[in-house]
Amino acid sequence: TLALATGATTAVFTLVNAVLLRPLAYRAPEQLVRIYDVQPDVARASVSAPDAHDWITRSRSLSGLALFAATNKTLSGDGEPVRVSGQRMNAGAFRVLGLPPLLGREFSEDEDKVGGPAVAMLGERFWRKQYAGRPDIVGSTIRLDGIDHTVLGVVREQPHWLGDSDV
Repeated sequence: TLALATGATTAVFTLVNAVLLRPLAYRAPEQLVRIYDVQPDVARASVSAPDAHDWITRSRSLSGLALFAATNKTLSGDGEPVRVSGQRMNAGAFRVLGLPPLLGREFSEDEDKVGGPAVAMLGERFWRKQYAGRPDIVGSTIRLDGIDHTVLGVVREQPHWLGDSDV
């Protein structure tokens, strides 16, 4: 009985430590906040791009704003098409989080505009699996949902915000 209780307590502590107590893997995690919009009948609504733009331009307390939206795409080209999960994000998101790309560079303001060039970052795990960790992937073209995207770089896996995202 004592061994079972000790094992259960250890398992619960390990889970609580990993999820609640260990600091986030970002520069200055104590300065990060997550913001949701409030709408009737929606507990956590996404923030619209115009609202986010207003917040960052008018705020005296925010040093930056990182926007994320989950997405799914079909990667085609070499071999069979593959369904990939990803995150749409704004320029400066990596800077806000203090996460420089593993390879390449982050998105620029010009690439963040409507009608800007189609670009992508690859998640580290996906890059290693799908492209064998080739460093020459930066600058190459991949096809997502039938549209060619230039690969800007590879981002380190961050379970707190990327989850299992591929691109």
